[in-house]
Amino acid sequence: MGDYARRFVTSGDRKVTLNFAAPVGFPLDPRALLSCFPPDCCMVKLTPINPTVRAQHSGLVGLIDPQRPQNALPIVELFRAAGYDTLVSIGETEENQIGSNCGMYVGNQPASA
Repeated sequence: MGDYARRFVTSGDRKVTLNFAAPVGFPLDPRALLSCFPPDCCMVKLTPINPTVRAQHSGLVGLIDPQRPQNALPIVELFRAAGYDTLVSIGETEENQIGSNCGMYVGNQPASA
């Protein structure tokens, strides 16, 4: 994927976005990306984990709290120190409250034959 990013981005293009909906307790080390995804053609977007049935069932808690995005500043600074343009992207939190966010009420339904 990193090779593709190098070929894909040319002078004046936007960078390829690496999107992380990072859960608490999982490694997220910007230095590990550097060997594959060069900061001159890749950027990082950090997003909350949507409160889906699957995420709740798995016990995933997001590193990015949509109610307190400023708490993500330490991880943002780590990515920036590694050379990545980095942003935190918070969607409309009202979607979580009304259950319309991506995959919120999708469960383990068997596929119809």
